Amino acid sequence: MAIWQVPIEFIPYSWAEENSFNTELLYDEDGYDCTPAWENCQPSKEYRRIFSSILPQADSWDEELELWGESPVHDIRVWRENGLIECMGFRLDLREDIRDLVKQFIEAANELNCYLFIPGLKVICKPDFVALIQYIRQSNAAKFVSDPHGYLSEINKKHNK
Repeated sequence: MAIWQVPIEFIPYSWAEENSFNTELLYDEDGYDCTPAWENCQPSKEYRRIFSSILPQADSWDEELELWGESPVHDIRVWRENGLIECMGFRLDLREDIRDLVKQFIEAANELNCYLFIPGLKVICKPDFVALIQYIRQSNAAKFVSDPHGYLSEINKKHNK
C-alpha cells in the first residue's frame, strides 16, 4: 500500500451490529483481519457486478484474490479462502479527486449491506458521504498528502523518542 492511499474495508451490517461496532475484534498481533466479520455472513454474488461498475477488473497475482483498478492508485480487493470471502476492501489515492469514487463506494456498501471500516482510525462508520470524507481527512494518507515533509518529520520525531 502506498502512503498516499487510505484503505477502507467493507464489514457486514449484521457483524458490526451484533458486535456493537467493536473494532478491537478485528485486530490480532499482526494487525487488522476482517475474517471474523465475514465468517458467518457472505455477500451477495452481485459484488462482482457492483465493483466492475466502479473500477475495471484487473489481473490478479493470486488465485484467492480478485482485483479491480490499479494498485498504486485506486483499487478494490476481495480475498477468499476455500471459496469463502474473508476480506473485501478498497484503497483510495488521496492525490486525486475522490468525491465520485466515495459516492460509488457508499452506494456499493449499501447494496452489499455493509458498513465501512477504516483500519487506521479503528472505526466502523455508516455508509454516509460526509462521515466517510471526515474520516478520510483524519487518515495518515491525508496528512501525508497535505504536508509530506511535516508528516514525515512527525513520524521521525515519534520514532526517535
